[in-house]
Amino acid sequence: MQHEPRPGLPKIVVLVSDGRPTAGVRDSRLLINALTQQNTHRNTVLAYGGGRTVNQPLLDLLAYRNKGEAYVSASIDAISDELPAFLGRSSDPLLVRLQADFGRIREDSIFPRELPDFFHGRATTVYGRFDPGADDRFSMRLTGIAGDARKELVFRADLREAETGDADIARRWAFERVYYLVGEIVRQGERPELVRQIRELSRRYNIATSYDF
Repeated sequence: MQHEPRPGLPKIVVLVSDGRPTAGVRDSRLLINALTQQNTHRNTVLAYGGGRTVNQPLLDLLAYRNKGEAYVSASIDAISDELPAFLGRSSDPLLVRLQADFGRIREDSIFPRELPDFFHGRATTVYGRFDPGADDRFSMRLTGIAGDARKELVFRADLREAETGDADIARRWAFERVYYLVGEIVRQGERPELVRQIRELSRRYNIATSYDF
């Protein structure tokens, strides 16, 4: 976790586990926090498990806190095919060490907060909110490293000409925010303000969480 990646290339840490420790530290929150704190170079964590007994929340949150992703095969028999396919999605890096500037869009409404490295064939979706009339012009400046070169990309759009979204987009934004807040609870503990925000999002957007009344 603490090894520095080679310049211009991503460092990927692969965890294959059922997420159910039987010795040493067993508390999921402590494990996620400890591994994330050890990841001082912000390396990508890919977490994989197989079978019906996997502790998927642990794998999901560990990957989320470390700009990666998790995947759980439904059966043990599927591991030999699905594990190589899962890892293959991160075999062709395009842009690493990403930094984004979203202009006038409020950063606290953008998720994920930390952009993952870009890989060929693997989409990255970013959700955010804007105020119609105040934020009609959207611009994003994205910087990163590709091999030995530093790259800069600028995206611009007139939101007045954008297609009208639907309730599903808003719900997906809310889901991403809930996921972020759950990660903060793992990091900080069950602070009343964090739990209150999750419950409000759950009621407004009909998202089931473990913090529902």
